[in-house]
Amino acid sequence: GCCFCLTQDPKVEINVITKWPKYNGFYAKVPTFLYYRNKNGRLLDWGKGARLLSLRPNQDGTLLQYFKLALIQDDIPLPDNKTSLDIISDYLRLFHEHVIEQIQKTKGFEQYKQQEYRYCLTVPAIWSDKAKASMRESAVRAGLISDIDPIERLELISEPEAAAAYCENRYRSLSLGNDDIFMIVDAGGGTVDLVTYLIEDQKSPRTLREITKGHGDTCGSAFIDQNMRRFLELRLGDGAKEMPTCVFESMMDTFIEKIKPNYRGDEDQYLMEAPAAALQYIESHLLNENGYMTFGRDELERFVFAP
Repeated sequence: GCCFCLTQDPKVEINVITKWPKYNGFYAKVPTFLYYRNKNGRLLDWGKGARLLSLRPNQDGTLLQYFKLALIQDDIPLPDNKTSLDIISDYLRLFHEHVIEQIQKTKGFEQYKQQEYRYCLTVPAIWSDKAKASMRESAVRAGLISDIDPIERLELISEPEAAAAYCENRYRSLSLGNDDIFMIVDAGGGTVDLVTYLIEDQKSPRTLREITKGHGDTCGSAFIDQNMRRFLELRLGDGAKEMPTCVFESMMDTFIEKIKPNYRGDEDQYLMEAPAAALQYIESHLLNENGYMTFGRDELERFVFAP
């Protein structure tokens, strides 16, 4: 996602970009997808458009997601002749082009040129200096800044730090004061970070001081999705191989959008509605009388949420 403001604005009104390609409604975030053609490595689309393209029949391409993790993990699959810097630069370039277009359509921002912009990118707290340097290089390649710009034109801050600043300004009702301590738990798609801050309110401006070294790991919800994908393939057997990709992905969407966010582990069974197009590929004993696949709490815990 992206938001922007005028730094000289005393009220600092935050504008959130909510219009993204291939979306009819308003969304504060855009999915991190890229779709490359296998034959020549050409980038065909990004965001939601990349996923929609990948679901079309007879496509000769590769859909990439979670590729930001490639900066800290070596086992993230990438297309041939592509590095993690190439992939992230490609995404940032297209993301940035859309952001510039949206900013320049906003009243009061039309007169500002991209060369006048300053940028702040949030990164996981567990990232090393090497990973941060790679992200900065990707931003240069993507055209956000040039390699001769002052270093302060692009600031990298940790995601928990950004969350702490947001909460401190947004939720005044929390009545946090000097020497109060609070913890930020940032459970994202790729990583989960925990950082503890101390409020220092004796001087102006008020500051937040990190009092413990940030902890985290690559254990975000994307890995739950991967576990479910493997488990669903195992449950369906040959049906998963024969089923059209778009049908299987619609079942995954049901898990991601309905089952996962509501899972508490306090019910004996969880139901997944099988789309009509999937029924011919699912053995009858896997469905209940209403056409739903059933998953027991223990097996979801064992294979998906806490393997």
